[in-house]
Amino acid sequence: MRLMLFAPFALYLGYLVYERFVLNKCRKCIKHIIHINGIRGKTGTARLIDAGLREAGLRVFTKTTGNIPSYINVSGEERPIKRLGRANIREQLKMISLAAAENADALILECMAVNPKLQLFSERSMLKSTIGVITNVRYDHILEMGESLPLIAESLSNTIPKDGLLFTADV
Repeated sequence: MRLMLFAPFALYLGYLVYERFVLNKCRKCIKHIIHINGIRGKTGTARLIDAGLREAGLRVFTKTTGNIPSYINVSGEERPIKRLGRANIREQLKMISLAAAENADALILECMAVNPKLQLFSERSMLKSTIGVITNVRYDHILEMGESLPLIAESLSNTIPKDGLLFTADV
């Protein structure tokens, strides 16, 4: 009986270890990951950064989560993201893998998480970005992030890269 309970757990644990190995391998192939967070303007900011880096000659892979979730591959072709269910931060893993497979120099990702703990997990455990962008701090998502601008700003700060750069426009 114990073996029947242990086997699925061991398989799942093995899958998680394999997934971490693949993530780390793919992550090392990408020189810059730019993680964009904020209440409004993430998609426009991602597209603007994408255009600038492409013009500078970099191979750029960008994922946006606006009204129509999509990604722009290194050739500049935009593709819609087909989701079977609701948006999930695990989608970022697939984008890292796709960007690595296309030998991207830079990967631009919008933050998918509203929950502060998921924002922190996404940044520290998955993306490990080199550049962070916070577009703004506004009153929105107050149930998840907090009822004041300082609390919302604190939540958004969960995506500030460790040992990386941060850009923001709000003062």
